Amino acid sequence: IHNEYRGPWLEHVLNVTEPKALVIHVDLVDRLSYFESDTVAWPDSIEAIWLVGARGDQDNWSFDSLPAPTSFLDDVLIENVGTKPDLPIVKETDPAYILFTSGTTGRSKGALLSHRAALSLANEVVETVGYTNTDAMYTAFPLFHASAKFTAAMVSLVSGAKSVIHPKFTASGMWDICRAENVTGFTYVGAMLAQIWKQPRCNDDRDNPVRRAWGAPAPVEFAADFEERFDIELIE
Repeated sequence: IHNEYRGPWLEHVLNVTEPKALVIHVDLVDRLSYFESDTVAWPDSIEAIWLVGARGDQDNWSFDSLPAPTSFLDDVLIENVGTKPDLPIVKETDPAYILFTSGTTGRSKGALLSHRAALSLANEVVETVGYTNTDAMYTAFPLFHASAKFTAAMVSLVSGAKSVIHPKFTASGMWDICRAENVTGFTYVGAMLAQIWKQPRCNDDRDNPVRRAWGAPAPVEFAADFEERFDIELIE
């Protein structure tokens, strides 16, 4: 779920999807106080709330104030070590994800994607870029977005490449990250390339492990010079 969703937007998404569990970062738990109102619909389908993040300050909420039984996800995993889950038989045409539209003309609509659709996109990127288990992929895009989910994280699962996921893009620090993590590929959008391009030229611009980058659009006014400057191939 988009991490800026709150209030009626969050209510809408949770009720449309009818989830069995909600995994939420402790920093965002206070968003659930919205559901304390009698006029707000909390989905009856949710059987558990699982928290991720540090067990820090809880001034704004308590476990008892939350609308469903709540535990830290780490505790749940530890308690179930060695147990074998009863997994359903999944067909490739079964829904795997519900991705929400931007909501420019009204409330966001949930678009169903099948397992086959998600894997097809990931496999296409792997084949096009040539990722293998010797690669490392960098992305700073949010995982609630299709780009990071299917062309980065799932690409790593399919190819065996290492995932290097950062919560925020930094044009000035990206190449240092790539060198430190031995990143061989990354996902991009045009604005991201433009920010990198505008950084001051350095003698070590070509001294990086990146071979290829995959995304769109590659700005035609400097794409070729970008490839030459940083010694990489842009795949659009």
